[in-house]
Amino acid sequence: VNTVGAEVLEFISDFGKPSAPLPAAIVACVPKKVHIDGVGESSFEICPEEITESMKAGLEEPIYPEPELEVPKELITQSELEDLKVQHRPSFVPFKEDDVVKVFDNETGITQRRLSNGISVNYKITQNEARVGVMRLIVGGGRATEDSESKGSVIVGVRTLSEGGCVGNFSREQV
Repeated sequence: VNTVGAEVLEFISDFGKPSAPLPAAIVACVPKKVHIDGVGESSFEICPEEITESMKAGLEEPIYPEPELEVPKELITQSELEDLKVQHRPSFVPFKEDDVVKVFDNETGITQRRLSNGISVNYKITQNEARVGVMRLIVGGGRATEDSESKGSVIVGVRTLSEGGCVGNFSREQV
């Protein structure tokens, strides 16, 4: 996986350097169908000239910084949280197979636990960024259920590589 990931990401890590390979393609992701008011579902049709014109127009647009985003310190009040704790009494419960509450994988550093509502929790403590936490919610189904030969598996793999840190000779920052 690391070897394939390194090949996929090679052109990105060298972008802007004099020794970088020239871009070989521009990929435009477009929908197959669009909704047009009064018409309904229609095939999305676009020609190469429209893509080129759109890119040129975009290059002429001024660039403005994104407005500062205020992130709330909490999503619910402390009293709401306390009420929910009393109502649901959350706890970690043993895995059905092993009757253990916590499983630690020495090779990856990942700890696995299961909440009393059945939700699995995997976490890893790293030294990458002090006092920062990242949470990702994954719901079963979708691309994650496709077999290894399908396009969805490649997308899941590349996303895993890009979010997971280093790939091959590329550092976390390069990825």
